[in-house]
Amino acid sequence: MPKPKKLTDAQATRLVGWGQKRLGLEHWEISTVVADEPPAGIDPRPGALGATVMFISSREALVWVSPARCADIAEQQEMLLHELIHIALDEADCPMERHTDRTEHFITKRAADLLELYQRRRR
Repeated sequence: MPKPKKLTDAQATRLVGWGQKRLGLEHWEISTVVADEPPAGIDPRPGALGATVMFISSREALVWVSPARCADIAEQQEMLLHELIHIALDEADCPMERHTDRTEHFITKRAADLLELYQRRRR
C-alpha cells in the first residue's frame, strides 16, 4: 500500500500543538492549511514550500504548506515547524523582513532538529 502524500488536518494540528509548546508559542492561535495552492491572504515567494501570515498584536497566524511542492510527509512536517520558528523569531523582534539566507539556513536546521525530536517521541 503506498504511503499517503499529504498530512491530514489531525496530523498537522497535533504537530503544530507540539511545536508551539516547544517554542513557547502556546498563547498563539495558529491555524494550518495543508493544500497544494495557498489560501487567500497568503502570497508566498515563487517555489516556496510553505508560508505564514501572522498578526503579532493579536497573536494569530495562518500557516500554509504545499504537499504538491514537498517531497513527502516528513518535508511537510519540517515546513510546518520551519514556519513556527518564523513566528517565534518575529515575536522576539526579529521580523522576517530582516531574515537573511543564513537565518533561513538556521531555521531549516532547527526545524529538522525539532522534527527528529518529534519523531523520536512517537516511536
